[in-house]
Amino acid sequence: MSANKPDEAFFLDEDDLQDYEEYKRNHGVPAPEMKEEAPFTERPKAPRAKTPVRQAPLQEPVRPRPVKKVRRRRRRHPIRNFVLVLVLTLLLGMGAFAAMFLPESYPIHPSYNSGASQSLASRAWTTIALFGVDSRDQNLAEGDNRSDAILICAIHKLTGEVRLVSLYRDTFLDVGGGNYTKANAAYAYGGPGQAVTMLNTNLDLHIHDFAAIGFEGLANAIDALGGVDLELTAEEAGYLNQYVEDMYWELGTSDESVKVEDGMQHLTGIQAVAYCRIRYTAGDDYKRTERQRTVMKAVLTRARHAGPGNLLRAARTLSEGTATSMNKAELLALLVRAPLYKLDETSGLPAQELRTADMIQGQSCVIPLTLAENARWLHEILYGEKGYEVSPELQERSNYIQSLY
Repeated sequence: MSANKPDEAFFLDEDDLQDYEEYKRNHGVPAPEMKEEAPFTERPKAPRAKTPVRQAPLQEPVRPRPVKKVRRRRRRHPIRNFVLVLVLTLLLGMGAFAAMFLPESYPIHPSYNSGASQSLASRAWTTIALFGVDSRDQNLAEGDNRSDAILICAIHKLTGEVRLVSLYRDTFLDVGGGNYTKANAAYAYGGPGQAVTMLNTNLDLHIHDFAAIGFEGLANAIDALGGVDLELTAEEAGYLNQYVEDMYWELGTSDESVKVEDGMQHLTGIQAVAYCRIRYTAGDDYKRTERQRTVMKAVLTRARHAGPGNLLRAARTLSEGTATSMNKAELLALLVRAPLYKLDETSGLPAQELRTADMIQGQSCVIPLTLAENARWLHEILYGEKGYEVSPELQERSNYIQSLY
């Protein structure tokens, strides 16, 4: 290429430059001044300064923005709501119907030991005194009745767990006013009020209510629940049939005999009551109270699986053969919770290792050794209280019984 370049906005190659010179000669166009340009040299590149790399500041991870939930309007379910209202109405109606047949209340005013503490553990339980009364005229809330069965029933207010302890009727205790004799005399002397006081003052309990049931009332309630299934020995079956015959002469009731053989048998109400009265086999009265608790357990099992109709029939029969200090609202609350009840613990008092049977003051009795230790044992069985500290009043009674034996 020529060293001279026209001052144009563009560059011409060598052939184009010759054509341009020839054109100027032919047309008389003066040739443009050509200035010489320094030969082209490539400019050296200046070293580029190193730009410091900028690091982005650390940032916390961006949390996704919560998606706003669109609240959907609940759809009304008229059928479901109708069913719920219907069930509630039926339950209330059944409750009102049952209340018509529940027994009237017989208020009592039992006494307590002033030094007896009531722990938080015991307050979680509802404690009721149960009496099986041998009454011919059905005046169950009156004195002059023998309490053949004395039971302390604790029901957990939350779980429905039931714990049942029998007090042996021949236990030597203070039955009231410093009169020491067999425990079943308290009911005969002063009715259920004095019998509950006897339990409270000899055992540091805070029982407010009682329920007494006669032979007929218990039999009818068991029949209303459909009877009970019990394991019998041939010896027990023989005595059971004798008691069925005795109750025919005593109460005018009648029933069939059971098979005199070992094995499980389905018993009617009268047969179950006859079973509760057996005391002539090995174990004497200790075994009899165990049979009473066995029947109670079977009744509770039946009640747990009974339908509303059977429970209502049982409530109706109880009104005819039961006396209680609880009002109808309290009884109805117990009845409604029947499906929750589960008998967890059954025992006899005095405890086996804390008792003896002997003559005292001229009569054959079950003697607690010692009464204070038996009270501690009872509080642990009923309420889970370990190391219960007895009241001064109870300790005084315990010392007196120990001094006589």
